[in-house]
Amino acid sequence: MVKLKYILPIVFFLFGLTIHAQEKTNSITHTVERGETLYSISKMYDVAEDDVLRLNGKTDKRIYAGETLLIPNSGLFHTVVAGETLYQLSKRYGVTVEEICRKNPGLAVDNFRAGQVIVIPAASDTQEEKPDDGASLSKADVKKRNERDAKAVDVALVMPMTKAGGEQSRLIEFYEGMLVAIYDCKQRGISVNLDVFDSNAMTVDNILAQGKVESADLIIGPFNNDAIHKLSEYSKKKEIPLLIPFTSDVDDVFNNPNLFQINTPQSYLYSDVYVHFIERFKGSNVIIINDESRQDKKAFIEGLQHELAVNDFDCKVVSKSSLSSLGSLLVHDGANVIVPNTGDHTFLSEVMPTLQNLVRSDEMLDLHLFGYPEWQTYTHDYLSVFYELDTYFFTSFYANMLSEVSTLFANKYQSWYKKELMNTYPKYGMLGYDLMSYFLPYIWQYGKDFYPHLNTLPFNPVQTGFKFERVNNWGGFLNRKVFFVHFSKDFGLNILDLE
Repeated sequence: MVKLKYILPIVFFLFGLTIHAQEKTNSITHTVERGETLYSISKMYDVAEDDVLRLNGKTDKRIYAGETLLIPNSGLFHTVVAGETLYQLSKRYGVTVEEICRKNPGLAVDNFRAGQVIVIPAASDTQEEKPDDGASLSKADVKKRNERDAKAVDVALVMPMTKAGGEQSRLIEFYEGMLVAIYDCKQRGISVNLDVFDSNAMTVDNILAQGKVESADLIIGPFNNDAIHKLSEYSKKKEIPLLIPFTSDVDDVFNNPNLFQINTPQSYLYSDVYVHFIERFKGSNVIIINDESRQDKKAFIEGLQHELAVNDFDCKVVSKSSLSSLGSLLVHDGANVIVPNTGDHTFLSEVMPTLQNLVRSDEMLDLHLFGYPEWQTYTHDYLSVFYELDTYFFTSFYANMLSEVSTLFANKYQSWYKKELMNTYPKYGMLGYDLMSYFLPYIWQYGKDFYPHLNTLPFNPVQTGFKFERVNNWGGFLNRKVFFVHFSKDFGLNILDLE
């Protein structure tokens, strides 16, 4: 009995090691891309974050680009190893190359490479899937689709148009901007039919049950996560592109190849900003001004500090209460970049006088202020200070009202609707206009096959830039566009397109 007392823990320990070894054997490897988080990766593979942490012996959820993670594999995924070909995989799993590519719309023979993770279609999937040529539709549906393609682009807007409060005003402005774009597209010979479905007056289930959305070439979706998920499942099944214009938190983008998330998720936006910050300010002395009472940009600052350290930047931190010592941290033989740890309006007003005094006391001082998207709504109050401090801020949308294209739209909007655009960021009327102006020409020219042509047609936005990239081989598209807006000391306003 005594021996059993000691043997049992050893047996359980060895059993645990065996299970863990089996888990590692059955896992796949995933190389972390810029912007990915543990949460987003768990959604890609439909696994629990805790299971990924445990399999990798990690307790910290922070991960970085280039890091390799083991992911529990349900058998649906395969990590491509060096020397493998699509043909070899098709033979190994008993499916055709075409079936693999259909399951992974972001995959093709010319971009197939080691390290990629792809979905392997199950036998039941390959039996159920139909060729992507309309063969799954009835003859009447195919005829209807061909007739529709020949004469117009059908757009379905599914949004809570009668929702009370400020959201309704923003949605109405978004819709009004869409109408202006549709008018402009018609002037260019692009025919458009727009159907509006009020998801506040009728549930998404009831809207879809009517069957009218099925004939759409493009669906523009709602706010609510549950409604987004239902529309996403529908667009995936019917192979209809779905645009989600507002929220940046859409899990469905990781598994729906037809979903376009317009508002860039924070982690992806930040990761792109870091890359461009490093390029723009290489060799600079970076000083972070820290207000411990405000933590709204904590994630951005932590990520920036990590990237600065990796790239051998000199980075210092000064607290708001010690601003009097800021001058001693500056360098006079190079550039200084000041980054507040918050985008708060009040905090900015408290910091600016100190920075102005430093610049005015030394005309040779090379100093830049770097900040956040919400600063574009502060220009009415701080425009002259932004110029004096050679200010930059990052954003994926900016309306330069000095530009011809933005001015023309604003004037047309005012003429049509007898009102000004709301002072929001983004401006919702401009967002609706840019979305339609971008997508309608693609669908008109290429039909349902427009995905491979994204980012190729000329496009001059009034506010919102677009650069769509698939989030993985089997998922949808994220907008990865980012600008630096620069108010230079010589009173120039530059929108730096960071490509």
